Amino acid sequence: VDLAERVALRRWAARPAPVVPAPPARVTALPVSDGARLRVLEWPAPAGPPVVLVHGLTASLEDWLPVVARLVAAGR
Repeated sequence: VDLAERVALRRWAARPAPVVPAPPARVTALPVSDGARLRVLEWPAPAGPPVVLVHGLTASLEDWLPVVARLVAAGR
């Protein structure tokens, strides 16, 4: 890693994550074919098609909360 990349990574890591409150959600469990149950959070939307956000194996639901807050505020 060169000096410019180290500086950029340090600056990125030093920034605080934006805190955006997400509205209350309805929590349910969705059974899947292998017997597992997936945790599902649903926010009511006034209109339009649903938006599905899926995180990867190393992420968590909380990673999507800033996005959810913006989507709900936009009426999605």
